[in-house]
Amino acid sequence: MKRTFPSRIGIGDIVFVVCLIALTIYMMWSGGGLAIALSLLLVVLVVERTIHTEYSIDSHQLVVHYGRFGRDRTVNLDSICRVERIRRLRLGHRTLMTFLVVVCNDGTELSIRPRDEEDFVETLTKYVRNLQHDTTSHNEET
Repeated sequence: MKRTFPSRIGIGDIVFVVCLIALTIYMMWSGGGLAIALSLLLVVLVVERTIHTEYSIDSHQLVVHYGRFGRDRTVNLDSICRVERIRRLRLGHRTLMTFLVVVCNDGTELSIRPRDEEDFVETLTKYVRNLQHDTTSHNEET
């Protein structure tokens, strides 16, 4: 069975898109066809990636899909050693930015921001345990 989790859109993403739109409007006002085209292209790429990023977990791998224009990133579940929650930009008792870091056995790290972090970590842990249980039972049979 495959589970898919959408990406969380944070306040930083919204501010970045608004700044890009303001830049595009300024470019339209001041002229310059190439600058307008490039800023419009940048707005489309950023909005596409922000809206359509999703994380899929199946029985053997975690796939991060970065939208239509981005390349997918695949991590085998048996190479994941831990998942860490990172909290940045604290304002008093509130945390403004949180994300998860998936750390692999070879030292590579993958930063992700699923909408429901608790459910994502629970599902990922369940799939990794099932994979470890299947490989252990398969090794005992041989």
